[in-house]
Amino acid sequence: PSMTLTIQPQSLPDPINLGSFALTVAGPAGQVVEILNSSNLTTWNALGTFTNASGSYQYIDKSPNPKQGFYRTRWVR
Repeated sequence: PSMTLTIQPQSLPDPINLGSFALTVAGPAGQVVEILNSSNLTTWNALGTFTNASGSYQYIDKSPNPKQGFYRTRWVR
């Protein structure tokens, strides 16, 4: 089976989330998705796995490392 995910980065202007990075993952409900980040597009670090229960999921990385980097999602099952 195939899946299309839409990732939308978001700015978080409120002081509680200052320095955080947020993205919304949209795709088929019930899919298990892994979020990864990288500083060089070669080495990827897993940040977490979630079940996209409703078709849309917001992920907030409160301590992005590196401060400038790349994010991607991967369909797990």
